[in-house]
Amino acid sequence: MSEQPDTPALPKWDLADRLGKSLRETNISVAEMAEHLDVSPRTISNWLSGRIEPSTKTAMVWALRTGIPYTYFCHGSLAPCDLAPAEMSASGGTSRRRATKMHSLPTSGVA
Repeated sequence: MSEQPDTPALPKWDLADRLGKSLRETNISVAEMAEHLDVSPRTISNWLSGRIEPSTKTAMVWALRTGIPYTYFCHGSLAPCDLAPAEMSASGGTSRRRATKMHSLPTSGVA
């Protein structure tokens, strides 16, 4: 028997991919999400292209708006996040100021 040919690695969906997919699946436009988050459409485009990442708090508000669990944005599954978002305030509001990036989670071995 012959060996199977080498196949390319499967693509790994990153945060930018998951953000874009969430908008497509929920039929929310970039302009609508920008208005909801009180940011510019250009900021949304930067997130969708992967040039910058939204803050943890912003990703949580994005999740609430789309109805998609926040953990999907963390690591692409419904498994709980290992790290609590320290910057999430009780107000739950968003800000136009550049916030810190989402907390880093393990890229493999997430249960």
